[in-house]
Amino acid sequence: MPKPGASYHPQKDSFEKQMATYKAARYVISVDGSPLHMTDLVGDSGQKVACIARSAGDLDEIFARQFKAFKNVDVVTISALVQDWIPENDNRPSRVSFGEVDFGVLYDKLKAGGFITGTERWAPFDDDSRTDLLSELATNQKVGFKEYAK
Repeated sequence: MPKPGASYHPQKDSFEKQMATYKAARYVISVDGSPLHMTDLVGDSGQKVACIARSAGDLDEIFARQFKAFKNVDVVTISALVQDWIPENDNRPSRVSFGEVDFGVLYDKLKAGGFITGTERWAPFDDDSRTDLLSELATNQKVGFKEYAK
């Protein structure tokens, strides 16, 4: 089991270990993706769940409705998206785009929901950090990224 506060990468574990991990978790913070389905299937109503929108599309709200219907869990939804970064050959956000969030808003929502206890509000990306991250993404994904113009 991951230690409290640790990142968990379910794709590195067997299906059985994933089920056990999500069942045992008391707090789950996740982007709006597949791992939340597992939490919803094997979790219980005593879990606290936060869902962070990673791109435009309200998937965080859809997951919240699913948790409410399946487990009567009120999910803390966090839509702090400030920019979608899409592959340079795409024209809209998709499962391969990346969302840039306002870390201050993310911090505020997680703190208000009882998920974190820190006292220093998180700072946004500065231009150099953003440029470095986008360069790293381009190298790893073998495609450049551009700002999505709404």
